[in-house]
Amino acid sequence: MSKKLMKNVIVSFLLVLSVSFLTFTTQPVMAAETTSWIRGVNLPAIWYDSQSYSALTDIANAGFNTVRIVWQTDGSASRLNDFLNKCDNLSLKPIVELHDFTGGTSSSDISTAVDYWLRSDVFSVIQNHPSVWINIANEWGPSGSTVWRDAYINAVTRLRNAGYGGAIVIDSGGWGQDANDILWYAWDIINADPNQNTIFTIHMYGSWNNNSDIANFLGQCIDWNIPIIIGEFGYNYNNGDNNLGSQVDAAYLIQYCKDNSIGFIPWSWSGNNSENAWLDMTTDFGSYTWWGNFIVDNMW
Repeated sequence: MSKKLMKNVIVSFLLVLSVSFLTFTTQPVMAAETTSWIRGVNLPAIWYDSQSYSALTDIANAGFNTVRIVWQTDGSASRLNDFLNKCDNLSLKPIVELHDFTGGTSSSDISTAVDYWLRSDVFSVIQNHPSVWINIANEWGPSGSTVWRDAYINAVTRLRNAGYGGAIVIDSGGWGQDANDILWYAWDIINADPNQNTIFTIHMYGSWNNNSDIANFLGQCIDWNIPIIIGEFGYNYNNGDNNLGSQVDAAYLIQYCKDNSIGFIPWSWSGNNSENAWLDMTTDFGSYTWWGNFIVDNMW
């Protein structure tokens, strides 16, 4: 082979290699957004409108970076926009959840939830706030069930087909506490998401009183690359003699999350009814309770 021919062959090879490299590296990489940085609170915006709106400033000043906004299908798009605007101004990540379907098991609930998210005025607000994450429905679904899987596959498909490109957040079934929905079916849902930007949440109360259960579940999520956050959790109040039977070792849970880069969001800023008042982080949206001080002192 002549030197000239050899040179042409080498140049052609390098050009092909360069084009191949450029083609590969410019393809969009679809994956769930990172969640390790999340330090948030649950905020009962739909039930305590003005107090919750004002509390956003206190939440940001306390060092939190995320707020899980409790919302319902009777919430107006314009007021949701107000909350999201303030979150943006305070650099708070908003995760909006629909509370209407808590504890439900009918697939029609999720269809109704997606109807709300895709309602023209609501969807316009969501699209105008790229920072927002949609938490489709709070604590919906049966435990360890293909009903949970299939309802959320359909929901994710509808949201993506409508043009929503942000993160989709999905609570586990069994009132948010079931491990098997997530361990068995999370990847079926992720694989149905063309963006693969679906994040799962577990809620930890009375079903999570053993530290070994916490470590085993979260460890499996890590090993299996399941994007997971703790969307709600409580603590060991009154030695478990409480309405949720919660003896969760919150100190252990928080430390495990920090050590393993898992975001967490305790329940809740304020406004719980009398039987759940032990979970208030502030008293009437004012001074910190023991629970509030514990979270603020330990979240970082």
